[in-house]
Amino acid sequence: MKLKKSVYLSLAISGLMLGNVSYANSNEYETYTKPMPKSHSISNYMSEMPTEVKQDIEELNNFKYLKTKTNSNYEVALASQDGKYIFYKEANTYDEAVNIAKNIQNEYSYENIVPSVINKEGLIVYSTNSIGRIVKLGDGISESSINYTAKLYKNANDTNEYTYINHGYIEDVPVIEETETMAKIEVAGFSGWIKKQDDKGTNIVVLPINQAKNLSYYKNVNGKLSHYISSNVQGNTGTYRTIGQAPSFMKNEVKYYSYDGNYFYDDINKLISDAKENNHNNAVNTNEPYYNYYQYLPGRSKSSYDANDINEYFKAKTPSDSVLRNTGKYFIKAQNKYGVNASVMVGIAMNESAKGTSTLAKQKNNIFGINAKDSNPNNANYFKSIENCINEFAKEWMSNEYLNPNSWKYNGNNLGNKEIGCNVRYASDPYWSEKASSYMNEMDVELSSRGLGDDYNRYKIGMLNKSSNINDKSGNRLYTSDKGEVVLISDDRNSNIEINPDRITPSNVANPIPGSYDYTFKGYVNKNDVNIINNQKDKVILDTIIGNDRYETAAMISDNQNYTSAILVNGDKTLADGLSASGLSGITKSPILLTKVDSIPNETKERLNGVNKVYLIGGKSVISPKIESDLKSQGKEVIRLSGNSREETSYKVADEIKKINPNIDKVFLVNGYKGEPDAMSVSPIASRDGVPIILTNGKDIPFNTNNKSTYVIGSSISMSDNIVNKTNATRLGGSDRFATNKLVIEKFYPNTNEFYISKGYTLVDALTVSPLAKNYPVVLVHNNSDKSVIKNATKLIQVGGIDKSIVNECINVIK
Repeated sequence: MKLKKSVYLSLAISGLMLGNVSYANSNEYETYTKPMPKSHSISNYMSEMPTEVKQDIEELNNFKYLKTKTNSNYEVALASQDGKYIFYKEANTYDEAVNIAKNIQNEYSYENIVPSVINKEGLIVYSTNSIGRIVKLGDGISESSINYTAKLYKNANDTNEYTYINHGYIEDVPVIEETETMAKIEVAGFSGWIKKQDDKGTNIVVLPINQAKNLSYYKNVNGKLSHYISSNVQGNTGTYRTIGQAPSFMKNEVKYYSYDGNYFYDDINKLISDAKENNHNNAVNTNEPYYNYYQYLPGRSKSSYDANDINEYFKAKTPSDSVLRNTGKYFIKAQNKYGVNASVMVGIAMNESAKGTSTLAKQKNNIFGINAKDSNPNNANYFKSIENCINEFAKEWMSNEYLNPNSWKYNGNNLGNKEIGCNVRYASDPYWSEKASSYMNEMDVELSSRGLGDDYNRYKIGMLNKSSNINDKSGNRLYTSDKGEVVLISDDRNSNIEINPDRITPSNVANPIPGSYDYTFKGYVNKNDVNIINNQKDKVILDTIIGNDRYETAAMISDNQNYTSAILVNGDKTLADGLSASGLSGITKSPILLTKVDSIPNETKERLNGVNKVYLIGGKSVISPKIESDLKSQGKEVIRLSGNSREETSYKVADEIKKINPNIDKVFLVNGYKGEPDAMSVSPIASRDGVPIILTNGKDIPFNTNNKSTYVIGSSISMSDNIVNKTNATRLGGSDRFATNKLVIEKFYPNTNEFYISKGYTLVDALTVSPLAKNYPVVLVHNNSDKSVIKNATKLIQVGGIDKSIVNECINVIK
């Protein structure tokens, strides 16, 4: 049977039922609910679930089914905006029902009536204009449905799962296309297919667009971008979250619809229409896609905030019993060692651990939800400490997997969304990345308001406009990135853009220390393949490595390295013995740490944990036998390199380098008594190339350099022409230490764009940073010293405490 249009009109428009009342009421669908059984197995877990998940369970308990009118497989109904459905016609097949609905849609469009198809279970499975509701429904399904996920596919043949979602975190999605068993939807940037039903139940139901009264939306709230996530598109529940800075095209307090977070619409029908046409022609920002900075920030970056800053954030924004409090130093150490931005990890931890108060966080020290799978969250990993959890997360989960192009979990290096980035495979919550990045934004707002820095738009981010190879400096392919993936740009002034790559070895070469990362190693990509997606705030990035004293600064420098051996030099007395250590540090991949004569400071001791070999540079008067015996008692191999003089000590170091690499190709000669700053200038090159710095008396040398490339560092005042002539050396020497430093940099680091800056007269920091700097020069700076060598810098790394006025001089020199 079929309800005549005129009969429906009298019902819908006049409300005067008269002669048509009986007929209309008999064709209006009744509704009923199927309360979900309680699930004792997840009751404790549910108590800690986010508000949006709890609301979702509550709304599903009140989900309304339609009582069907016939015994047919499908029925066509007319949906009105007041939530009512009127029976129109029955159908035996899905295709037949859909065709009926399509054929009559124009008849009712001007009345805001939407033809819809109902299945035997009383669920809407098709509407001519609809929004999808992500659910988990079925007979016998309890509240434990929160443990179920739905797979998403790139094609309707459901052959290759691309990502997955959990209904507890999302309500509405635009329906772009559908078949009887599949629906094409857009969710958190992903456009693809979902099974309408699987073996666990129904994954998606359709709601006529005219009944969608409570859609998710974005809003500019006084310059802040707020995302409202609906829990029931027919109700009034949902949650708000501030996720970042609002784009300029958004008017204040106006709702905008978006299901990718990039393009925004003031009308949901325009959004759906564009989605079906695969364009964004009707978006309010058609030619200006928005990219939330912290969602798109590559993980191979560094936070501008230090350990103390992070602790201040935790103190301000977490409950007093949070396990995250006072853990800032662990985030920073993991960042520097494993190449994972500390702010990114803080954001994930805040989101996953309920600000450090979840049961997993408190009972298992698990602040990242590691292995807390939807199907069994209570089976998550246990860690002996928060520090241990952070280290494993950074090394194994992020650096080895989600940020490693060789891993199946890699989909780009940013938090991203369900199309690109960690969110593709890390979490079933499609807005997981938004939530983690919202905490990153919250930390930046909190700390920048205190004048502790400003992290937002610190870096320049590029997005690939095509699949592109990422190469090393020699042109060897490291890996290939897909269109839409992002890169962290360090220099874009040449035809090949310099970036922080996601791997530091080619795809077919294993990382010698798994999970480790080297921020000084750079990758390169064709400039034409990259679009810039943000406006970098400052022309130069300033990083700092500053401890409370020289010992802690040296220890913090070592946190940026991955090593199994270390070099100890005396940090109190003359640096003469240590001057020759840089070449050895490079060839052995060891940090240079500082010790006292009779005791090793705690900062140094901590960094010697896990080391199996220690080199002591200097005699027993500068590093005592007690230290040597203590290290040996810990099972460490100890090699002391010393001579009767500082020159002889440097010979011993050179001999050790030659044992490891007999094919040394260059030698640096410096004055061992007044050439300390000259040695500091070449120390990063010595470390980079693994070659010796040999100390002399400045007048003569008792050996020859066997036709190796020899460089005499310093003017004729400190290094005689006799040495230059005897060794056929190239002299690099200026009028003072700063001029010599500049000549060395121009010789060995032409066209560089990153510089380490260190005190020009207190030289210990310049020594200890040399194995870290290696690929970049160390610039000695002082008040009014010549700083022109850094004029093209895009990044400065301050090592140790330097007067702010001197740092500002450096920044002001940069073009």
